Amino acid sequence: MTRFLSILAIMALIFSLTSCGAKKDSELPQVYTGYTASFIYAKAHQQMQNQEYFDATRSYKSLAAQYPFTPLAEKGMVDLVYVYYMNDEATMSLALAQQFIKMYPYSKLKGYVYYMIGVVGFDDGRGLLQTYAPYDMTHHDPAGYTDAYINFEKALALDPTGAFVPDAKRRMVYINNTVAKHYYEIAYFYFKRGAYNAAIDRAAQVVRDYPQSESTEDALVLTIRAYKTLGLNDQAEANISVLRKNYPKNKYLVNMRADGTVPSMFDRLFGWF
Repeated sequence: MTRFLSILAIMALIFSLTSCGAKKDSELPQVYTGYTASFIYAKAHQQMQNQEYFDATRSYKSLAAQYPFTPLAEKGMVDLVYVYYMNDEATMSLALAQQFIKMYPYSKLKGYVYYMIGVVGFDDGRGLLQTYAPYDMTHHDPAGYTDAYINFEKALALDPTGAFVPDAKRRMVYINNTVAKHYYEIAYFYFKRGAYNAAIDRAAQVVRDYPQSESTEDALVLTIRAYKTLGLNDQAEANISVLRKNYPKNKYLVNMRADGTVPSMFDRLFGWF
């Protein structure tokens, strides 16, 4: 009964989502009535590949209506998630993806669906200017990126050999670096204003949660400088050891005096804080 209700729900969702165009789908004749599931799916897939997204949407909906319990209908729903996204209907794509996971919790296609949820989340909130104009995303609220990263992780765990994996990994690296830099810049903001404890907390978050990021090295240096300013030399030395082990060519280490201090001239020369 639960599965039957889920299927009814997914069908209701599919037909409640309208595509771009002058008319709603309900005002258009049903396409490919009476054709086989394989024919309709092949036609819809071809339309998708040809970027005929409005026609592809109608075809996939027709497939779901006529053959709701078939493997091809399941694949068609997944394709429709992609079609909605490519047709700039991210809200519809996300809604259908989430409903698909509820309806098919054991589907082999669920990894790809999580990937698409991650892609939608990756783009969410960026806006037109952020997407198409120069914009430093480190100033952006990282919540959407964090959620996207989690969904990419789920996708990789479910389907580690999927065709989407290389793109998912690239996006995850970008998210990791962007979010880490976001928190590093907050730490730097606190440091410049003398809020050294707050700076240490934020910088330590970068080191702890984003150890592979491009900002980890700078975060370690910042914690060292903050600890030294506060007179917490033991903590500073502990972080120097970590810095030396992981970044032996770091400028801070190269220019460090034997007593562990760095002359202020080097701060000016290398632009340190």
